[in-house]
Amino acid sequence: MTDQTRAAREVAIRERLAKITPGPWKSLVNAKTCSICTADNPPHKPLYGQAVALCVRIDQRSQNNSAFIAAAPEDIAWLLTELDAQTVELKRAKDFVRRARVKGLLLDMDAEAAELLGNAHAG
Repeated sequence: MTDQTRAAREVAIRERLAKITPGPWKSLVNAKTCSICTADNPPHKPLYGQAVALCVRIDQRSQNNSAFIAAAPEDIAWLLTELDAQTVELKRAKDFVRRARVKGLLLDMDAEAAELLGNAHAG
C-alpha cells in the first residue's frame, strides 16, 4: 500500500467515524434479537437508546457480533489516536536520524534501518 493510498484510507475511516450516530453504543440481547443502541435512554424510549443496528439471529456468534459492533466506534477512535501518536513518534525518530547524519554523528547505518527510516541509501 502506498503512502497516498494509506493516507486516503485513513481520511475515509475518520470521515465515516465522524458521521455515525454518536455513542457510546451498547449491545442489548433479548429473546428475539441482538440490538446495538446508543447508551442514552430518552423518555419516549425507556428501555433503549437510539437503535443503530440489529442482529436478527440469537446465537453466540450474533451476540459476539453485536458486542463487537457496539464497541467498534470507541475502539476505532482509540486506534486512530494511537496511530496519530505513533506517526508523531516516527517523524521525531526520522528527524533525529537525519539531523545526526547531517552532523556526522551517524556514520554507519545498515540498509534495513535506512529503509525503515525512509532513506534509499545507508551511511
